[in-house]
Amino acid sequence: MRQDEVVARLGAPATERDVAPAKVLGYRATGCDVAIYLYFDTGRNGFFALHYDVNGRPAPSRDGDRCLRLIAAAKRG
Repeated sequence: MRQDEVVARLGAPATERDVAPAKVLGYRATGCDVAIYLYFDTGRNGFFALHYDVNGRPAPSRDGDRCLRLIAAAKRG
């Protein structure tokens, strides 16, 4: 997923930091934290999500899916 697609689905990140060679977007919802790692793809000329952690652990998982749904629901209001 492209960076703009992540933001469209989950809203503006609570945090954004550079951890070379990645950009990390941080999202929070009740009881969960998600860190989405974006890497630059020269062929597609943009940042793309290649990995994410939920509560400090690699995802995907059932908890990860639940957490992403909570964050997306919060964006929708």
